[in-house]
Amino acid sequence: MEIPKLIGTDNTIYQGMIEGIDRKMNLDFLEDVKGMEERWVIELFGAEVIIQELKHGKYADISEVNRLFTIDKWRNIVLKYLNAYGIR
Repeated sequence: MEIPKLIGTDNTIYQGMIEGIDRKMNLDFLEDVKGMEERWVIELFGAEVIIQELKHGKYADISEVNRLFTIDKWRNIVLKYLNAYGIR
């Protein structure tokens, strides 16, 4: 992640971004991305976007989730939410 290098982790803008992400999303951002490769972070955010959209009544296609997610952790989390929202 380049943002901490750009503005610094002690910057209130950076701290506010992290606090906002942690409070509004289903994750602990800094812990979940620590030491992970870029694809991991991309799929983490992809999963979060889909989960948030499901909560707002949107639909996601299971076959697309299976096709697009390459990391089992995020694919399985999204599939769990799809199932919880009655999408099978």
